Amino acid sequence: MLLRGLLIALTLTAAGRAASPPVRVVGVVTAVDPEGKGLVVKSDDGVEHTVGIMEQTRVQRVPPGEKDLSKATPAAVSELAAGDRVLARGEMSADGRVLLARQILVMTRDDLAKKQAAERADWAKRGAGGIVTAVNPEARRITIRIPGLEKDQTLEVVLSDGTKIRRYAPGSVRYADAKPSTLAEIERGDQLRVLGNKSADGRQIAAEEIVSGAFQTIAGTVQSVHPDGSGFVLKDSRSGKPVSIRTTTDTVLKRLPDRGPGAGGMGGMGMGMGMPFGGRMGGGSPDLQRLLEFLPPADGVKPGETVLLAATRAPESQPVTAITVLANADVLLAMREAIASRQRGSAVGTGPWTLDMPAMMGP
Repeated sequence: MLLRGLLIALTLTAAGRAASPPVRVVGVVTAVDPEGKGLVVKSDDGVEHTVGIMEQTRVQRVPPGEKDLSKATPAAVSELAAGDRVLARGEMSADGRVLLARQILVMTRDDLAKKQAAERADWAKRGAGGIVTAVNPEARRITIRIPGLEKDQTLEVVLSDGTKIRRYAPGSVRYADAKPSTLAEIERGDQLRVLGNKSADGRQIAAEEIVSGAFQTIAGTVQSVHPDGSGFVLKDSRSGKPVSIRTTTDTVLKRLPDRGPGAGGMGGMGMGMGMPFGGRMGGGSPDLQRLLEFLPPADGVKPGETVLLAATRAPESQPVTAITVLANADVLLAMREAIASRQRGSAVGTGPWTLDMPAMMGP
């Protein structure tokens, strides 16, 4: 039975409850008692807690992002639902199994979804992402290289005292799991996503928020796909070795469309495929981050096709977790190889491809 032992805990005397020190739980509601007697809350550290609701429990609805209760409004227990985010305050029952709530603050799943949609739209409009090439702690500036379809570009990220800095948790692909961080943790080679307003010439961005992480870019041919949909095996184009790729519900999978008849070169990428690249840096060539944001989600990868992906780092022989996967990427990689070969003054195929895959960090 849901919330077993809850009714027994609710019969404790007020004096017995007061003997317990105040306790608080913050997390997401995973279950609600049909009779409104309590909740199961999965806290941010992954532990499930039973929260008892009493007649005197005060429930208030708080808009996401608010730091105080000035905009809180009364809410009914019947309005609570799985997926809501709550903060419950109260005392523990005598057996230590149930938090007897005096107050519950709730951010509803619908309010959270609206806020997240607005944040994603803002990041798509004012965000930029790339590979860290230089960090200047004294000047509080970071230089990133933005992978482009034709050529890479650079952007100087200017931090202020109010810049919010976050970093991906090791092995996680969830933006929500990113932890507060510092400029000192950011290193060359990291991927970085920044939100802010760009200068008129597009060369600088005043950072309101940045999130970074240490990822790797892998390209190759899909050898096999796991029947259960948990990932696939890739033949790495650099090492020639098989790499086990793990995918999760948080993995972003996109696919480049096939080229239209007669489409060739980078003109085929833009014109033949009908891709409206509106987000160009300073009037230059379109960048790969904007391309990924434009492409619709894909269902999966196919054996034999070329993919480019950003993934977490893992010990050799261990599966890596894919963050972003771009399927049907052979044309893009071939074009980049041709461009790099011209710049080196060598024949096509005599050097490695030079394209980093954005991790698409952000909400």
